[in-house]
Amino acid sequence: MNLTRNLLIPAIALLLICLLGPLKIEAFSVPITLQTLVIFTAAAVLTWQQTAIVVGAYLVLGGLGLPVFAGYSSGLEKLLGPTAGFLWGFWAVGVLLSLQMATTPKNYFLPMVAFFVAHIGLLIPGFIVVHLKVEGAELWPTFVRLIPGLLIKSVLGGILATYLNKKLPPIKAGV
Repeated sequence: MNLTRNLLIPAIALLLICLLGPLKIEAFSVPITLQTLVIFTAAAVLTWQQTAIVVGAYLVLGGLGLPVFAGYSSGLEKLLGPTAGFLWGFWAVGVLLSLQMATTPKNYFLPMVAFFVAHIGLLIPGFIVVHLKVEGAELWPTFVRLIPGLLIKSVLGGILATYLNKKLPPIKAGV
């Protein structure tokens, strides 16, 4: 068993998601959360099974009250309220990105594209839940305001993922 790939890297990924995920950076007059950057970067270096466990653990920890969601928020209401589509989407999109990255060449451009597609994919369940739970939610202007942050996180994530995948021990077949 490759202890580093199977246990240590997923544990570090969960720790980084919990520590960095809640942070927000103000840019372009839009708060940019680091959740997708760290979750998608983790998904890019983990197997899909590890991603499912790590992101699932993140959601459980936040649901139980550990302040790991955006802005150091937490609680079951976050998993059931207007942000629920984004939070649950982290799990599904993370697993899909992990599967995609397993077959994506380890250059810098294609992972950036995969990250951008994942960001757009995450908006689908996120916006559906916001539309259903927030009366009068203006989704198009929100989408337009999010694009610069999504592009920045996609570029950074693609670079980080490619770098980490070149430096970390290879994933063994069937793991």
